[in-house]
Amino acid sequence: MVFIGQRGGTFYALNLADGTRKWEFKAGAPILNCAAYDAGQVFFCDENLYMHCLDAKTGREVWKSERLYGQSTKQYCPVVVNGHVIFRPMAAHPFTEPIVPAKQWEAIKGHITPAGVAADGGLSQPLMDFQDAMVKFYQQRPSLRDLFILDEKTGKEAFIAPHWPSVLALPGGAGPAAFDGKQSIILPWRFNAFNAYWGRLDLKRQRFVEVFAPKTIVGNPDETVNVSVGGKVLFIMHCQEGNCQYTGIYDLEKKVCYDVPGRWERQWTLSDCCQSGNNAASIADGRFYHIIFHDLWAWTSAGGGQR
Repeated sequence: MVFIGQRGGTFYALNLADGTRKWEFKAGAPILNCAAYDAGQVFFCDENLYMHCLDAKTGREVWKSERLYGQSTKQYCPVVVNGHVIFRPMAAHPFTEPIVPAKQWEAIKGHITPAGVAADGGLSQPLMDFQDAMVKFYQQRPSLRDLFILDEKTGKEAFIAPHWPSVLALPGGAGPAAFDGKQSIILPWRFNAFNAYWGRLDLKRQRFVEVFAPKTIVGNPDETVNVSVGGKVLFIMHCQEGNCQYTGIYDLEKKVCYDVPGRWERQWTLSDCCQSGNNAASIADGRFYHIIFHDLWAWTSAGGGQR
């Protein structure tokens, strides 16, 4: 079957063999994002910010979430991982104030090595305290969130993730989460307005258990960063107007980042968010594929970024 939503607010299921319509569902608002499929159910979010779970065979609605906070679902899509439906709508508010006090940010600096991994190899107490403060902040001001983790069976919120939201921007500041194949998702995670690290959020512990920073983002926090994971390799695509400073391939085991060949010479074609740079890489047969302005490039997942 093929699942597709349209701007009129109708979600369709088509037969793969001949394209005929199998069923349709009226969501009541435009559908601008791709759907996710898992265990006989299909998930999508409409522009009224409701996540829908439908029975893939019949189109019957299994559940509809509470209304999520945010501005739009444009260019985002749900990710289903280990019983969770994960979604990042475009943030509804510009973020102009710190989530945690500056002194707490200073306290965790010593617990991040140059490679970005927690100094003790796990979750140090300052990093845990930092995340606890973030969760408490969102409990008091829930509308500032832009990351939602729902229970796949019920559509209820599973937990509040200690994330840093994006800001008001088109197409937005944070792409869909990437699954590491185990029990964690990988997200860009800022500690302040202009310094960003990658974080591995453990869905069981409900906290970031590893922070790794092959490079630091130095730029506007409204730039999109898309990620894809294939095996032990993380593909990072930083989308900005002619700047691919955070584009690279990161080895999750060796903790080494490889530059994309010729990225500075081709920075406009690689990362112009106003054209076709704003998309996550697809993975097939050991290669990452990413659509840029004029070309389709492919990198091997085992060769450290060979073109």
